[in-house]
Amino acid sequence: MAYQISIEVDGAARDLDARPVRAMIRRALVSEGLDAAAVALLFAGDELLLRLNREHRGIEDFTDVLAFPAEEGETAPNDDPRSDEEPPPFLGDIAVSTPAVRRQAEDAGLAFEAELHHVVLHGLLHLLGYDHDAAEDAVAMREREEAVLGGEIHAAGGGHGMHRD
Repeated sequence: MAYQISIEVDGAARDLDARPVRAMIRRALVSEGLDAAAVALLFAGDELLLRLNREHRGIEDFTDVLAFPAEEGETAPNDDPRSDEEPPPFLGDIAVSTPAVRRQAEDAGLAFEAELHHVVLHGLLHLLGYDHDAAEDAVAMREREEAVLGGEIHAAGGGHGMHRD
């Protein structure tokens, strides 16, 4: 299975170990039946997510996660010009405010890593076409989150205190 998961860590998240997040993304992609996919993930601070929310969604408010789906047919950049391999389909970009995730984890009584996985998975599911505008869509999204992370992720009341779509 060919997964290309690029992770950029901004100053606000300098101490973050991205390896468990990368592993969780792979598990989620496998559970969705995808053999190949590429995702770009940015861990940043509140101010950058506020700016992105304003610029891309016209919303002047803080958020914990933003997902930017790729255009249909877009492929991941091929970093190795010597490679003949076709790059995997690019799903899009996810931006996460690690300070917001820390606050939400604390408020919900969850470990930071558990809430971080929840928020990243939430963004990934948006890239895969899941949404939560309608009640039945929200149920489907929640079920996918629990299938990957376990039911306890919602039991503690965790997740997305700042997330508004």
